[in-house]
Amino acid sequence: MKYLASAALAVFTVMLGVGIVSPILPIYATNLGATGIWIGLIFSIFSFSRFLFLPVFGKIGDDVGKKKVILIGLLFYAMMSFAYILTSNLLELTAVRLLHGIASAMVIPVALGIVAEKARRGSEGFSMGVMNQAIFLGMAAGPLVGGVIGNIAIELSFASMGILSLIALILVLFTFPADTGKRETKFRKVIESKIVRAAILFRILNAFGRGSVMSFFPIYLALLGYDLSFIGLAVTLTLLMSAVMQPFAGKLADSIDMVKPVFLGTTLTSLLLFAIVRVESLMAILTASIGLGLVSGIALPAVSAAVAINSRGHESSAMGLLSASKSLGRMVGPLTIGIIYDLAGGGVEAIRTAFLFASAMTFLAGVIFVRMAGREEIMVDID
Repeated sequence: MKYLASAALAVFTVMLGVGIVSPILPIYATNLGATGIWIGLIFSIFSFSRFLFLPVFGKIGDDVGKKKVILIGLLFYAMMSFAYILTSNLLELTAVRLLHGIASAMVIPVALGIVAEKARRGSEGFSMGVMNQAIFLGMAAGPLVGGVIGNIAIELSFASMGILSLIALILVLFTFPADTGKRETKFRKVIESKIVRAAILFRILNAFGRGSVMSFFPIYLALLGYDLSFIGLAVTLTLLMSAVMQPFAGKLADSIDMVKPVFLGTTLTSLLLFAIVRVESLMAILTASIGLGLVSGIALPAVSAAVAINSRGHESSAMGLLSASKSLGRMVGPLTIGIIYDLAGGGVEAIRTAFLFASAMTFLAGVIFVRMAGREEIMVDID
């Protein structure tokens, strides 16, 4: 199981790096003369490059070898982390940001793919839960680490990303199993499985709702008069509770099936998305944030495990498609919620209207998965 710890560290490193730059990159870009549009572009281009290249490198990992691709990816990620320090203008910073997104796309689907490939039969849910936990912990810890280290020196935050990547590279080098040789993978073969198609649709719609929380829940709290420290605490609690839930939810999926946890998780999540912007007291908001994190973490290991079981021989390709679908939902969701917010006239009531829509999309994600997936389908491997 050494490979599981190494793969989790690799994914944690990438997601930590994503979070580390969140509080410091706008300041760094402003120091280089960035306008609001430039700052938006610098952030968006990272997500866009990930969306484009996650499936590409997932397929390459299956074709030429997962260990080879993830080692190159971690080295490239480290190089791009240090490259931030060398940028002297906005074009260089934007280019580094683009390449950094590509580097992260080389790591995540391949790390998930190798865990999916090597997981013991009957423990796929737990293994994918551990990987999801690493993702959530990286997302939650990144802004805190970036803020603390950035207070010492912004450049040190970038350097810390690079150092962590090199540590992960060394661990992967000595713990990952050797590649088994080249093979041809076709996306058409991967998506022949109904469960994979169901999972892709699920991740788009589910990420739609989660993206709304990250982008508009802070606005709701600010409109209620809460300060940035409390807003950061509420958002961080949601991420941390999702991280805590992942291995337990994975074991639940292993012990029953991959469908019931998805329906349970999405139903409870949709209810809390509706409720969280309809409470106003400090304790009620913190309780709802913790609850949302816990229930929203129930479905993800089951979906990932179902894909792992139904993509034998094409694990990284499937995980690349799954990760890209999440990125698509995270891009489209906040934009759509923003349009609803503007059309509703802004303010607290507009956010409540927008979250009602996000709640409906989350519930729809669960319904679609349950309708498309059945236990017999999930237990069938792709040859």
